[in-house]
Amino acid sequence: MTGPIGKPTPFIDAVMKVTGQARYTDDYYFSNMLYVAFLRSPYAHAKIIKINTIAAENHPGVAAVCIGPDLPVKFGILPISPDENAIAIEKVRYQGEIVAAVAAETMQEAKAAAAKISIEYEELKAFISPHDSLKT
Repeated sequence: MTGPIGKPTPFIDAVMKVTGQARYTDDYYFSNMLYVAFLRSPYAHAKIIKINTIAAENHPGVAAVCIGPDLPVKFGILPISPDENAIAIEKVRYQGEIVAAVAAETMQEAKAAAAKISIEYEELKAFISPHDSLKT
């Protein structure tokens, strides 16, 4: 990062990062803290037909299971996409899109519970390149 022209200005946290003293999100622990694991879509484009979360909800240590309709608030990180959902609703638009989230007492419990969620998809044509989109 630079400040005034010709004068370098170091990042405020540069020394702490270089010396290993910086603290990151994963370094913080609180009493009664929960850990979250995500279940992600294996498809690039698919309709979500049915989600069954019962087995995950009943898994030991699980505090909550969340799917898209539970979190309908739109947000956007980039100006070009101000209307994104944190969790897919009705369909997935890219491989790896979050379809469900599980909060549990340990990360191992959260991951194990997320693996118990069953999702029925209807795979749709994936538009991988601009040329694919032009063909329709």
